[in-house]
Amino acid sequence: MIRLLLLFFLIVTKLGVFAQELSPSEYYFPRSLVSVNASLQRMDLFTGVAYQKNLKKIDIGGSLALGFRSTFGAQQVFPQIGFYMTIPYLKHCNRKGAIALGPMLSFHASFFDMGDNISQYDITAGYSLYCGKIKGRLQFIHQAGIGPFAEFFRSETHGFVKSYHWNYHFKLGLAYAIY
Repeated sequence: MIRLLLLFFLIVTKLGVFAQELSPSEYYFPRSLVSVNASLQRMDLFTGVAYQKNLKKIDIGGSLALGFRSTFGAQQVFPQIGFYMTIPYLKHCNRKGAIALGPMLSFHASFFDMGDNISQYDITAGYSLYCGKIKGRLQFIHQAGIGPFAEFFRSETHGFVKSYHWNYHFKLGLAYAIY
């Protein structure tokens, strides 16, 4: 009976030790990122902040940005809120650094007043990349995508107006990694 208890104790202890060890990807990649970024879209330029939480198989994030229209007649600052989800399929690390790359799906909404209240919404599909030194605090972030874009506003002459286009999204930023 004592041998059986001793064997059981050894098995449980060994399994518990292995369960607490971190895999290389969990050790080298940050749990979350806080970033400052600049973004270019079809008709708008944005600068803002983002927070990304890295879960086991999926990364989710949100962003707040201030943007302005790149057209000359509409130079007005307006807010944008965004949410994105990425699945980092490629996670690679070596002595020089670590990189994570995967497909991304994002949603952005922006609102501004140019005589009429204008609401813009876009959904983009693309990729997300972040990389940096192993256990380094600064990470480089890049996201890009393409997808449908909708714009809604109410005009005194035309009533409620809807406009649909294709939009692209290109974002570069620096992030502070939290391990």
